[in-house]
Amino acid sequence: MVLVERTPCAGAAPFSPLQRSTPRASREASPPSDPILPYLRSIKKAIDEIRAHPECYHTALEQLKIYVTECIDKYGDDYQYSTDPRLLKIWILYVTYLLLKCQC
Repeated sequence: MVLVERTPCAGAAPFSPLQRSTPRASREASPPSDPILPYLRSIKKAIDEIRAHPECYHTALEQLKIYVTECIDKYGDDYQYSTDPRLLKIWILYVTYLLLKCQC
């Protein structure tokens, strides 16, 4: 189980990937036959955080990018998930946030 420290965004230190243990996606109560599910849950939490707390946009966006990138790196080329619509949604998020990064 991965524990994530929740702190207010105001005055928060820059995001550091060294503060997290690997894997970054929460593995709580996920069946072993569905390894994408923890990433989907973590991505949903990050998106909800962006919507609920606009002042934390950059921190939550960095977390979202990490979850999406890690999932794509791990399962993007896997034939087993090539027809999984959930992975297609993650690919779309991946492209969307890469474009946002390029526009900044």
